[in-house]
Amino acid sequence: EESGIIVDCIYGSGFHGELDKDSAEIIELINKSSAWKIACDIPSGIDSLGCIETFVKLDGANLKSVNKKSYASPLAFRADVTVTMGALKTALYSDYAKEFCGKIICADLGIPRELFENSDESVESEAVLLEETDLILPERKKQNTNKGSFGHTAIVCGEKPGAAIIAGSAAFRFGSGLVSLVLTETQKVPGNCLARNPPSSPKDGTTQAKAGVGAICTEGAFPVTCPPELMQAFSLPANTKAIAVGMGLGVESESAGKFLSELFARQAKDSYIPMIFDADMFSRKETVEFLEKSNADKTKLILTPHPKEFSSLLKMTGFGDFSVEEIVKNRISLCKAFVKNYPYCVILLKGANVCITRCVDFGLGGCAGSGVKAEVMPVAEDLPDAKAQPATPETYINPFGDSCLAKGGSGDVLAGLVAALLAQGFDFFEAAKNASLAHALASRAQCGSYSVTPFSLIEEIGKLRENSGGF
Repeated sequence: EESGIIVDCIYGSGFHGELDKDSAEIIELINKSSAWKIACDIPSGIDSLGCIETFVKLDGANLKSVNKKSYASPLAFRADVTVTMGALKTALYSDYAKEFCGKIICADLGIPRELFENSDESVESEAVLLEETDLILPERKKQNTNKGSFGHTAIVCGEKPGAAIIAGSAAFRFGSGLVSLVLTETQKVPGNCLARNPPSSPKDGTTQAKAGVGAICTEGAFPVTCPPELMQAFSLPANTKAIAVGMGLGVESESAGKFLSELFARQAKDSYIPMIFDADMFSRKETVEFLEKSNADKTKLILTPHPKEFSSLLKMTGFGDFSVEEIVKNRISLCKAFVKNYPYCVILLKGANVCITRCVDFGLGGCAGSGVKAEVMPVAEDLPDAKAQPATPETYINPFGDSCLAKGGSGDVLAGLVAALLAQGFDFFEAAKNASLAHALASRAQCGSYSVTPFSLIEEIGKLRENSGGF
């Protein structure tokens, strides 16, 4: 109890299953200690896939083989620093492990870690770890330019216009020269109403909104005032360079369905506009139809689901019925299997640590970063056999996100950032990678883990700097 430092060497990366009673009890006591805690190789209780099978009640009693959803806390050694041996391991970067690893340091064992991580050319690295210095911002280095030089981003606006407004504001903040909200729903606004505005509005945060003067409202809902810099349209602007669709669109909206049919019909191979799918698109049948069209036309696409949305997407596309827990456990293998079948897609799977997966054989761009090799996660059973596809999937892990992002609207911000980079000419993988890094690094600069809003996050985006640790 009086120790200043506690070093955990109970179990290593070969651990699997549940902790025995004695180990569980001592780890619970250690976790309550104020001592500085160091884990050797991997925190005890985490297995080689980064999963935790031991759970505890709120009162601290250890449990085995029970309904884990009824209890609050997974149990593993909670380290301030994890000194991993020889090479980085994907297990340290699972969503479960993020709670327990603290700062991760790789220790050489007399042989440089690069030799461990690249020792067997027949075994692909499981993932590549992104670093802060990988961030490339859309800096404007030319002076003889105009707003058209930086792309026109179209944000499709549906049943919940607030989501599109957040995404549009993020796209504008991240360098898009023009941003339009493309409305799919009938918008009816009372003659006079008060609507809450973003922080850029007057001191009281409200403004008088009148019909036809910037207010957006789906019939029957309270009006939302649109920032004046975001244009509004009922069809895609002629000079659109990127399209974001799904945020607040509506899962069963007929008007959205009609809009999507018209949009997809005009997306011809020789005049294709880069797109990002988010949120409600992962519950709409049109997405499956477009994925098949994308494969046939060899046109690229970015998908940004969270685990529940990815579960829906996998089911719709015939991969199987996976729970959220199964997806979190097998996220890398599932993402790789998906892009093997849809090799023109880049998947950005949200989570405590973001996974970005692409097929490298299809010219989707390159990226710096540190290689991470570990035991290969098994692909979940009953996945379609994609071995015939001439594609090599590759996953990048972004470990920089903060729990402050667990707020409604954070995903809309990310979608807007991705769309803005596409509009400015970034390729699909680079747009996903750099938007994710900017989003995560901005979250780390927020004051107060509980108080972040989408618009405070957007403001922080403007303070980012390249190659300087983010800021």
